[in-house]
Amino acid sequence: KRQYALNADSHSDLETKIEHARHILTDLVSEYNDRVARYEALSEEVQSLKAQRQDVAAMLEKQRQHYSQLQTELQRLRMERASLTDQIENHAHYPAGVRAILKSSKSIFGFQGVLGEMIRIDEGYENAIATSLGASANYIVMKDEKSARAAIGFLKQNRAGRATFLPMDTMKARYVPEDLIMACKTQEGFLGLAKDFVHIAKMYEPVLESQLGNVLIAKDLESANRLSHLVYARY
Repeated sequence: KRQYALNADSHSDLETKIEHARHILTDLVSEYNDRVARYEALSEEVQSLKAQRQDVAAMLEKQRQHYSQLQTELQRLRMERASLTDQIENHAHYPAGVRAILKSSKSIFGFQGVLGEMIRIDEGYENAIATSLGASANYIVMKDEKSARAAIGFLKQNRAGRATFLPMDTMKARYVPEDLIMACKTQEGFLGLAKDFVHIAKMYEPVLESQLGNVLIAKDLESANRLSHLVYARY
């Protein structure tokens, strides 16, 4: 009986140890699974951070490129501003004769201005009007024929070049007959007379009409050709 009791106690103790070992194993498995889960979570977080880093790097590179473009554009605008300032202050874009007149305009009797600077063009028609005016945008408006002759004498005396003058008292308006205008209005692509898209002080309107009064503005080349045929290529 005593041997049996000893064997029973030994068996019970073994079961206790097994149960204890089972609990330890369960805890170890649980801890292992937890660490695996944390490792996977950390791996995903690392991958996410790497992706974010790549995105940030790409964004920074894009910003660098944009900054470089802005620097280039800024430099271009500075150069353009310098050029425009030179043109305004020194009239660099004008022929020599016009520059000479402008430089001495305060002492030249009858000087009114350069035609291109005296007008205001409706938005969207700048190119059409510039093409229509051509070189006449640089013509100088004078009070009368006498002052224009004096200005010509000034240029000759100073060997300052040539310029074209528009004496206000000799300007004759150019026009398109009303019947032809009415006919043009029936044509698709006819936009109007050039002078209708240009504004100038009332006293200078005869000057404007002498340059643009008979110029038709069309939407495109096809329309212009059609209108030219309609008005017998006179305007």
